[in-house]
Amino acid sequence: AEVLVEKDANSELLSQIDSKLSSLKDELKKELDPVEVKDIKGNVKDVNKATMSEEKHSKEELFKMYVVGLAQGDLSKYKSAMNTDDDSALLPPGEFVAEVERLEEELGVARKFANVRRSTKSTLSFLLGDDDLEVFDTDEAGAKTSTKNSYEKITLLWRKFAGILPITDELEEESAIDLWNDAVNRFARAFAKKEDQLVFTETSNVSPKNHGIMNVAGTNVVELSGDSMEDLSYDDIVDMVWGVPTPSSKNGRFWLNKDVLAIIQKIKDEEKRPIWQRAMADGTPSTILGKPYELVDVLPGIADDAADKKFMAFGDLKYVTLGERTGMNIQIFDSGIVGDPDEDPQGNDLNLITQDMKAMRAVKRMNAKVRFPAAFSVAKTSASAS
Repeated sequence: AEVLVEKDANSELLSQIDSKLSSLKDELKKELDPVEVKDIKGNVKDVNKATMSEEKHSKEELFKMYVVGLAQGDLSKYKSAMNTDDDSALLPPGEFVAEVERLEEELGVARKFANVRRSTKSTLSFLLGDDDLEVFDTDEAGAKTSTKNSYEKITLLWRKFAGILPITDELEEESAIDLWNDAVNRFARAFAKKEDQLVFTETSNVSPKNHGIMNVAGTNVVELSGDSMEDLSYDDIVDMVWGVPTPSSKNGRFWLNKDVLAIIQKIKDEEKRPIWQRAMADGTPSTILGKPYELVDVLPGIADDAADKKFMAFGDLKYVTLGERTGMNIQIFDSGIVGDPDEDPQGNDLNLITQDMKAMRAVKRMNAKVRFPAAFSVAKTSASAS
């Protein structure tokens, strides 16, 4: 009798264990099987699949998968991370373009201070007004004198600029992030430099013929007594500051190469005080005659010193419009001929097919216009020594 009681008790315990295991098995199955829910339109969605596809990746990881996928001829991993099956275009992650645009603003002097206008239209138009309205003394019943003001319509036509960066198919996976950093900096510096050239040094021989501050007609030109940048004097600096209208003088800056700044640091006023004033506290910028300055790499330095040479400017850059139609359009090519970016000038060509390479091309449409040349002073060396 005791044996039968014990057997019945064990059977009941085993039955409870089996029931518990079955319950756990059902719960585990629910966790592993896709969970289907309906959205607001009644469509069934796979929650687990959606969660997997929305896994976050850093921009470096995305670009790494993208470039390695190009080198290996398989973009499945990258497309899976981006949750897309589109094979119609080989485009890098959107984060890459956003990063380049951010660096442009850090590196480009023109973009930082000029009047930046963006438009998706085929041209960019704005109006320029002539002299200010004049007020006259008038008798109570006398005829009133009027002033006629006119407005000139200016149309800025876009110019197309492109940069090409070759990428070898032998790229190791470990070097993909290094390529990310290199590509970002190359494109950022190249487009920032081109924007500075459009604003400061451009002498356009193609239509539309817009010139930069150093070459546009109508600026206040201050000529040095000698034919070298090193002949720059205290009086020349003063003439630059007060040779422009009051608003541009009040809000103006000096735009110059670092070599010219080194010359200015040695100049003294009539009381033997340096006109370059060192910052009195951390975070306070140094000034030239109390005016701020910006270093512009595209402006001439000592290596470019020559007679009759314009080399620095003063004024408010808000009187220059830097226009851009769209952001950069980046594409990848696996065939064609491109110049070798490591050679200057680019004498040897790279054949993308025969040399197992691909090339990343960035295209941007932009242009610049000095709207009021009289708002700027430009210093130039004498045509010949006095």
